[in-house]
Parts: sequence; C-alpha cells; structure tokens
Amino acid sequence: MKLENLVEGHERKRLAFVTQLMKMNKLDEAEKHLRHLHDTMPDNHKDITSLYSKLGDLAFEKEDLPKSLYWYKLALDRKQKSLKGNDPNLADSYNSIGNIYAKQETHEEALKYYHKAMEIWKRNFGEEHLAIAACL
Repeated sequence: MKLENLVEGHERKRLAFVTQLMKMNKLDEAEKHLRHLHDTMPDNHKDITSLYSKLGDLAFEKEDLPKSLYWYKLALDRKQKSLKGNDPNLADSYNSIGNIYAKQETHEEALKYYHKAMEIWKRNFGEEHLAIAACL
C-alpha cells in the first residue's frame, strides 16, 4: 500500500476531488482516481460504500448502465448491512438504481426502487421535502 493512502481522510478527499472532476466532465481522469482507490482501499474501509456509489455515478455518466447497476447494487448491499432500514443513504441508493431502470425503460423495476426511496425520505423528512420530488 502506498504511503499516501495511509493518511487518514485521504480517501474521502480524493472522492470529493473525483466529484469535481465529474462535474467538469473529466470522466477519464475521474476514473483513474476511482480505479486507484478501488485498487488500494481495503474492503472493510469506512469509505468503501462511497467508492462503490461513485463508481456507479461514473458508469452512469458514461452511460454504461449495466456497470452502473452493478456498483449501485454493491453499495446498496453494503448499506443494508450497516445502516438502519430507514436511513436516507439507503434511499439515495434506491433512487440511483431506479434511475438506471428508468433509463433502460424497465419501468416496473424503476417504480419499485423509486417507491422504496420515497418511503424512506417521507419517514425522515416529511411529505414536502425536495427529495420526494426526485421520485415523482
């Protein structure tokens, strides 16, 4: 393992940097950083779920929907094991997976995941929260 990865918080900063690269549409550069993190981050690292989600985001941006679905489901599986069933972070994963199914025009699957996300957001934030609009 490289010394740079031993610095506490390095991974989180690198994930934030990747987010900025993606906003600038520098997807190939973002992918290099994500691949490096994937290759060096231990499987039990506290940010591994964020890494999986970010890999899903990148694949979605590149319109590689099967790969995006793979990463989002991996992140969801991790979240389901470590979070309570009504945690808003679960809703984010359900919504992301719903977006993939919607883009693939698999509407029944999309609705199933959007509904799960919406129920969690309603329980946490109420009926009027902006997150609810993401599902409508």
